[in-house]
Amino acid sequence: MAPPEGEEAQSQAYYIIQAAQQRNAMKTQGDQLDRDIARGVKELEALENTVNIMNGCNRNYCQSHSEVPEDSELANLKRELEETLKMTLLTGATKRRYNTELRSKCNEFVESSATLEAELAKTNIAEKVLLEKIELQEKELKSLEERLVRAQKCMKKAKATARETKKLETDTWKQFSDDIEARLIGELFDNLVALIFRGIKAEANELAQERAQIYLSAAGFPTSARSQRSGLTSTNPSSTGSSRSPASIDSSSVSSARSDSTLVGSRVTSPANSQSSNGESVASTLRGRSELLKNTRKFAAGNAVVTAVLRRRLTSSPAVSPRRSTRKHTVNTDAPIDKPNHS
Repeated sequence: MAPPEGEEAQSQAYYIIQAAQQRNAMKTQGDQLDRDIARGVKELEALENTVNIMNGCNRNYCQSHSEVPEDSELANLKRELEETLKMTLLTGATKRRYNTELRSKCNEFVESSATLEAELAKTNIAEKVLLEKIELQEKELKSLEERLVRAQKCMKKAKATARETKKLETDTWKQFSDDIEARLIGELFDNLVALIFRGIKAEANELAQERAQIYLSAAGFPTSARSQRSGLTSTNPSSTGSSRSPASIDSSSVSSARSDSTLVGSRVTSPANSQSSNGESVASTLRGRSELLKNTRKFAAGNAVVTAVLRRRLTSSPAVSPRRSTRKHTVNTDAPIDKPNHS
């Protein structure tokens, strides 16, 4: 064999080996091509099957888009499904609203539970405070009960003492009432006679004094040397005798009688005050004092009447010698007098 152009001439064995190698390479390439062809055939068959499937799907799709009669099963099924969808949507909307309401209520419940917990804490604190106050009040109540028992015992003792004191006061008042009344009447008579002599001290002569003694004896008013001295011993007669009117004499006599009754009342109440200091003794003393003041007002009114009568007789008929009368002078209790000031 001749070598190709541009190559060196080799031996025949070399060319045989080279041809064998080329044949093997071509055989391998042919096998590979056969395999590729077989694979391509299979793929072609698969593609044909796919095309057939797609054609079937296209036909089904075209059929599905075609108009269906209203009386068919598919139309009825579609209507049922649409109604079911509407009902489902309405149910979902109502459930969503209900869910939102539940959430709002849940939030309100959470807030109210928080406020209730705060109020519960405050209530627990207030309960503790109240329990402490109750304990203190129970202790105070126990102490007050003990004090009440002691006070009841003291009241029993005080009532017994008051009963005994009342008995002593009644006995003492019965013993001294007659003596006090007699002494009061005597002092009032002396004061009245002294006031009468003081009222006629303007004349300042023995004849007027003798006539006054006669008229007082005739009226039932006993005269004594003490009353005469108290009526004659005074300050300047010329400055006080002629300027005093009957009204001033009456007012002075009433005021002096009041002062005497007050002094006598204080003397009367001094034994009672020395024996007891409770309220019942004071009340009984005040009752006795009011009776003495009534008698004092009566004698003061009589003093005013007698003074006026004596002044009238002494000024009108100085030479008349009146007859003695054993009749006692009656006091005119209707004469107006000043009300005593008990303050």
